Amino acid sequence: MSRITAVLGDIVRQADCDAIVNAANPHLRAGSGVCGAIHAAAGPALEIACAGLAPVETGGAVITPGFALANPWVIHAVGPRYLSEPDPAASLRRTLLGVIDLARRYGLRRVAVPAIATGVYGYPLEEAAPVLVSAARSAIGNSGLEELRFVLASQVALGAFRSAIGQGASRGPVISRRLFEAIRDRCRIDLDGIHGVSHWSRVRLNGLRLAAHTGADPVVVELFAFLHDACRDDEGADPGHGKRAALFVDALPRGELPATDAQLDLLKVACTGHAHQPTHGDPTVATCWDADRLDLWRLGITPDPDRLCTAAAREPGMIEEARRRVQAGRE
Repeated sequence: MSRITAVLGDIVRQADCDAIVNAANPHLRAGSGVCGAIHAAAGPALEIACAGLAPVETGGAVITPGFALANPWVIHAVGPRYLSEPDPAASLRRTLLGVIDLARRYGLRRVAVPAIATGVYGYPLEEAAPVLVSAARSAIGNSGLEELRFVLASQVALGAFRSAIGQGASRGPVISRRLFEAIRDRCRIDLDGIHGVSHWSRVRLNGLRLAAHTGADPVVVELFAFLHDACRDDEGADPGHGKRAALFVDALPRGELPATDAQLDLLKVACTGHAHQPTHGDPTVATCWDADRLDLWRLGITPDPDRLCTAAAREPGMIEEARRRVQAGRE
């Protein structure tokens, strides 16, 4: 099972990791902060190796040997400059996805990552942490990684990342009373019907159960459960209801949705395609769709493993667990 963790520590002292990530500059030269510390620990051979790979564009990542480090590899990731990048969140997300893709291609099992772009590049910690954690959740399930470890240099940074991961300060419920009331007021179908609240609740439970195996973002999974059928006009096929749900997400007051822009983008993709697209490459979107399809038991339909997106959902035990949820609601 893949894990996302956050620890207080020194990035160059993560000897149990296959790779550490360097918060690099585009020219891959030894700099200050994390970059300077990694170059100093790895020795001059690292900068020589980097010279042949530079320059690297913002959002890009490359890999070199670790040389004098205890780690076999160093992944050099170029984050965005917060004040000069047109869309810093998208660039930061792309940076971490590049790191995870390299980990997958090189068969790495454990990678240590600093708070990319939050030093001299000026990305606020409280904004960077949820973007990085969300990106990690969206990709780690298919990466082969056992652990992606955020290594933070201060208690403030540690708190921001643990809060984003859900290990630190407790957060309020994803589906607040006000959000539920807004969904209820928009809903035109019977809330006690086959696409109503009982269905939403089971989709939520299915999704959170799957997310423990797929690495899906649980916030997106919970929001999808309560929003994907909320804009149905009837209980039939209603081919446009997924797109209407995505538009409804955009129409909701931003403060009602406990999610980052990146999470909301995934949510809208999941809502739009859940009723007609067969599969999706993003583990969070795929998990949302499987959570819905596993509840076909309520209609007397056995979920077809060939029409489920994730290996976790295709497990006979997971399919049976979903059946028992439906049965429990009828007893």
